[in-house]
Amino acid sequence: MSAPQPTSLPGRSLWLPSAIAACFVYGLLLIALIHTTADGSWFWYAQALTHGQHLYRELHLAMQPVYPLELASLQRLLGTTWIAQQSAGLVNLVLFLIALWAVTRHNHTSPLQRALLLACSFLTAIGFISMRFDDFHILATSLELLCAALLLSLAHRQPSTPRRILALVAIGVLCGLCILTRLNDGSLLLFAVLVSAVAIAHGVARHIEALLTIAGVSALTLLLVLTCIGETPRDWWFYSIHTAAAIKGGAGHLWQYPLRLPVGTVREITRDWRNVVLTAYALILGAIAVYLTRNRHSLSTRRRWILVLFALVLALPLSRNIIRGNAARVLVAFAVFGIYIVGIATLVRLVRALRGRPAPTWRPIELLMLIPAAQLISISLSAALWYPNPNPPAALFLILLPVGAPWAIARRDARNVFFTWVVLLTISAGIDKLRNPFDWFNYRARSFDAERTWYPHPAFGPMLIETAQLRLMLPVCAAVDAAPPSQRELLSLPFTYPNYFCDIPPWHGYTQTFYDTSSRATITALGHELLTAPPEWIVYQRQLDILFRNEEAFNHGQPLPHRELDTLIMDQLATHRWTATTLPAPPRDSSTWLLIHTRP
Repeated sequence: MSAPQPTSLPGRSLWLPSAIAACFVYGLLLIALIHTTADGSWFWYAQALTHGQHLYRELHLAMQPVYPLELASLQRLLGTTWIAQQSAGLVNLVLFLIALWAVTRHNHTSPLQRALLLACSFLTAIGFISMRFDDFHILATSLELLCAALLLSLAHRQPSTPRRILALVAIGVLCGLCILTRLNDGSLLLFAVLVSAVAIAHGVARHIEALLTIAGVSALTLLLVLTCIGETPRDWWFYSIHTAAAIKGGAGHLWQYPLRLPVGTVREITRDWRNVVLTAYALILGAIAVYLTRNRHSLSTRRRWILVLFALVLALPLSRNIIRGNAARVLVAFAVFGIYIVGIATLVRLVRALRGRPAPTWRPIELLMLIPAAQLISISLSAALWYPNPNPPAALFLILLPVGAPWAIARRDARNVFFTWVVLLTISAGIDKLRNPFDWFNYRARSFDAERTWYPHPAFGPMLIETAQLRLMLPVCAAVDAAPPSQRELLSLPFTYPNYFCDIPPWHGYTQTFYDTSSRATITALGHELLTAPPEWIVYQRQLDILFRNEEAFNHGQPLPHRELDTLIMDQLATHRWTATTLPAPPRDSSTWLLIHTRP
């Protein structure tokens, strides 16, 4: 059965442009609000690239290089002022909106529904507490959406040979860049894209063409980017894959986590009794909506109003939690189950089609729903025992469902329930993110009404910063700046925000030493250097509770090398070889900030 051509957007409809504009303004606000004590590491990696250092061979980076390369390019173009540094978030914001629009334009629903889907997917993707625009996660999601949009174009339009080859090349480039942005996401995206591209191609020759073009261009893109930053595939493989897997606890047990995710989702919902109540309310309201839709003609007016009033009474607690932003987690959990259900159904429909008994509504483009399923597996692989960040896969699922699996919402009652869910999630996720823009361990950006200051930074110009965070950093810079130039050495553990704020390069290239992104060899070497020839100053953020949680998640409860490093530092302080001053920690930060002088 031939796929219907995508309808064009009505020329006079302002719903979609208005949604894009609102999301853009919302994203700008988040970019301005999120400035935490975990920042700075990406800045120094970009500076290292700018000055010809090697991310893997010298700095032993355990992550992928595309985001540091993006930052380095923008620094060369715009400079390093704080306002110029926000350009990375702005570029990623614009790219994300373009990617969402590119998928939405293939949607056959009404202009209002398209706008709702775009806004909901936007807010859902960034709604998780650790999501931000100046980071590689949202960049990877944008690349995934662009791949989906190109596949939709191939399926709907069947372009001529040159355009088809160009689209396949573009998909290969996007997959290669996604691999070098976030390895798990990119690798599983490549698999899902290859399956989808082969399925929508007609004939064996085009199957082979799609397979070889996408896979070959992806590999070539990877090699070109590594050549651009002066790295060898061997060094990249060793530090960003082999070493990174060891840091996360090894690869042997990783595939258990996606299988545990449905159970983990139920536990996450039931961890708080309010989530259980919210889930029950949502299910009951959904059932009432379906019943009213199916029996709208047969029900008497009196019975219809009784059901509506009953639903409104039930909705009061739910609406209060939606206004507070608390319902987003439960509503996203429904998307997690939806990804599993639709993914399994898609595979069943594929098997039926391969056996010559396809469903009447079967279309090969349905395999596009493998992309959110693949990304759900990806985030499970990297989260270990913790509940992962399900929001980007949920956002992909929401925006791809009407174009990739329209059969799932073909019935009117199913479509009504789906868009009701979309509206509730849009409101709750949008409010929740403004109340809590960023929250990752002890690194937080407070709500938009928190006290902030425009600080005239001597190196980076005007800088919007939380007042409490400024009070934490000023004593550090004052102490280090008072020392002679030869003694302006500063090591920051685990993140180099103090180096960034005081404009002092990280000591000996130790750009970050966080628990799940630094290897045993790196921490062991650092401990040896601290014993033999330490820097003049150390800022140590001591957070044993977070260290313990990482040991439980990634090291089977056994001590990480960072615990030995903590013991070494505290021993030096206990024996008065070093002295320390306790710094004022920001609000809701359970760690202890120590300014250590190693040569008192």
